[in-house]
Amino acid sequence: MMTFKNSRTTEYFSKLWCEIEIFAKDNEISIQTPSEGCKRKRQEPHNLKHFDTTATTSAEQNINDTSETIEDYFRKNAFFPVFDTILINLEKRFSAESLQMATAVDQFIQLNFEESLFFVDHYKDLMNVSKEVLQSKIEMAKNCILQSIDKKNITLNHVKKVLTKQTFPNLYKLFQVALTIPISSSTCERSFSAMRRIKTWLRTSMLQERFNNTSILYIEKEISKSIDTETIINIFAQNNRYIQFN
Repeated sequence: MMTFKNSRTTEYFSKLWCEIEIFAKDNEISIQTPSEGCKRKRQEPHNLKHFDTTATTSAEQNINDTSETIEDYFRKNAFFPVFDTILINLEKRFSAESLQMATAVDQFIQLNFEESLFFVDHYKDLMNVSKEVLQSKIEMAKNCILQSIDKKNITLNHVKKVLTKQTFPNLYKLFQVALTIPISSSTCERSFSAMRRIKTWLRTSMLQERFNNTSILYIEKEISKSIDTETIINIFAQNNRYIQFN
């Protein structure tokens, strides 16, 4: 969200507009403002002339302003409205508590105990983990990682090499929670949408095991696309597929 807020500036749009002009020039695209046409515009009702309205009234604005450039037009009518819409919907979708939890989880993965207290306090009683013991274990794991790397930035790959269930059991349990906790319900909603696409009215006789396997392949499509289909076909061809009748 902060990325969108920091990018909603005139300076950022000027850099973006330079790239647009270069792309348009290379591909012989003419950038023009939309014309009004001959259709008469809807005017604001006269009884609302001296009032501030909080809802739309279907009144149309004059889009052809000769004093502004093409860059000004697209900045005011395309760039800023799109960014404002994205920011408004992000603020509605993600509450302050969800954002605080996401920040705490990110800090916990980097083994920053003080910055991840919101996450630790939320799950320490559920996982039966002592905060003092957890803090000491985090310091031990961080020292082990910093001895093997040159940089101070700890990533998840660094933690995975050191963190084991036998060495750091409490820290291991909380890391499992941190890596699986959903910050929003979008992942679950996408899974339900995928299930509706797979099990249609024409596939109502599909058994649960096949349905589970097909759903995993569809939901994890980025991983399944890397699977070599020739290898699967060869394994399938090696099996004895003849049905034995007594």
